[in-house]
This record gives sequence, C-alpha cells and structure tokens, in this order.
Amino acid sequence: MNRIQKTIIGLFITFFTLIAIVIFRYNLIFGETVFQKSMMAGCMHKELKTKNFGKSKKLCECYIGILVENYSESQIRNNIDQIKLENKNPFKNCRSEDDASVK
Repeated sequence: MNRIQKTIIGLFITFFTLIAIVIFRYNLIFGETVFQKSMMAGCMHKELKTKNFGKSKKLCECYIGILVENYSESQIRNNIDQIKLENKNPFKNCRSEDDASVK
C-alpha cells in the first residue's frame, strides 16, 4: 500500500471516530426523528456546560420526552415560545433534587 492510500484510510477512520464521538457525546441515539435528535443535541450542548454527562442525559431525555408526548413536532417547531408562555414550568418534574434546592 502506498502512502496516499494509507493517508486516505487514516482520514476515513478518523472521520468515523469523530462521528461516533459526536453521536455518543450529544446522546443522538435518543429520538425517532431528525428534529428530536437536533433538539437533544442542542439540549445536551447547553446542559453539559454545567452538569456531568449522566445528569445532562437524564434531564434532556425528560425535557424532550415531555415535549414530544404533549405536542406534535410542527407545534414544537413553530410555537415553542407560545408553549413556554402557556406552561410556566412544564419541566418541573425533570429537575433533580440538587437543582430544585439551588433555584
């Protein structure tokens, strides 16, 4: 195998490794649609700044599970601000005891 082939194979392996890291880091296994997966990625990105992976994963799964259970995808996409206004705290059951005592 020549040098170019080895380089190309190395790049493919690196690319697939990075994809796997992103999938597991942002819990993209959760959700049935691309929209749900993108909501999960956004939530995990936000929550991972202040919490560890396990807490972030549980919290985001709870958030998105409640939204998907109560609203259609088009309602979430088009009216998320209205949903927030109507339900002052729709995610109160998602907070852990540590978070509830802090806020």
